[in-house]
Amino acid sequence: MNIEELIQCDAATLEAMSDEELRNHFAQYFPETRPEQATPAKRKEQQVLSANPNLAKGLALAKSLGIDVDVGLLTYKKR
Repeated sequence: MNIEELIQCDAATLEAMSDEELRNHFAQYFPETRPEQATPAKRKEQQVLSANPNLAKGLALAKSLGIDVDVGLLTYKKR
């Protein structure tokens, strides 16, 4: 496989494209090459809370009392 097959275009066609056409042609690669344009993955907080409903209730109570809890510290490994 060569570069022309990968990008589904040859060099002459790429040179003839405008900036907007190039952006549209390569837009499928932006999530990997431009992380700021990628859609964010599901947050770790949501994963932890969905796994343990009691933890979600406790965090809601803490939040209502004005206590900010870092959910990243709540992850643990079972022994």
